[in-house]
Amino acid sequence: MPARHSLLSNCQLNLQESEEKYGLRDDRSLSVLTNYMATAYYLYHDNALTWSLATHLWQRTMDWDGESWGPQAKGMWTASSMMVRLCSTTSDFKRKTHSQIRALMRREGCNPKTKAGRRKWRQICAEEVVASEQDVFKAAVAIQTSLSVFSRHFDARGWVWDCKSVAQSLRRQYDIFAREFTKGEEQPNGKTPSGNWEFGRNKKRYRHIFDKIDREIRTYDDLMCWSPAPPDCEVEIPTGMQD
Repeated sequence: MPARHSLLSNCQLNLQESEEKYGLRDDRSLSVLTNYMATAYYLYHDNALTWSLATHLWQRTMDWDGESWGPQAKGMWTASSMMVRLCSTTSDFKRKTHSQIRALMRREGCNPKTKAGRRKWRQICAEEVVASEQDVFKAAVAIQTSLSVFSRHFDARGWVWDCKSVAQSLRRQYDIFAREFTKGEEQPNGKTPSGNWEFGRNKKRYRHIFDKIDREIRTYDDLMCWSPAPPDCEVEIPTGMQD
């Protein structure tokens, strides 16, 4: 059996055994599922399997009450973050280096110095984008819900540092996510700005997803001392971590 299938099969087997022995929402099962998801994405770049695992993990952790920091909190954070990441990396071109992209362009006959070559390359890239409106909506709701929970539990049980770090990380990720799917489609010359051509022709259909969520997320900014620029607020550092 190839190493890929052997490792993923072991992960699946461990998850099934943990779920049967401890239950679907037990901390041990959530930890196994989180590690399984990370293995599928970071080691094998299996987007379809990772999305399935991330949505299952999100369904099991979305009702985290903020009473304790553990596998459920980590699962909620990593699941929503992964769902956003998958919607933003549906194109395998984003995993390639600049030299690999140039080699692929030459193999496809796309000369970046000519208008026809650039147009052909944009068409190839557009075909790779498979994030549906439903998936983008699920990811946006997931990260908005996670932000709501983490931003409102900064002082719970004394682990303010963990919640603030996670909330601000998710806030930055949401900004990039929303900008990628909603900005840049309105250009006087009808062209898509450099760096955003992958989602250029599809951005208008995603805008309605983010309009309401943007308003909700802005209500959390005061709780996080957040601003689009680097925040100037002071972060409480737990005793023992000061220099």
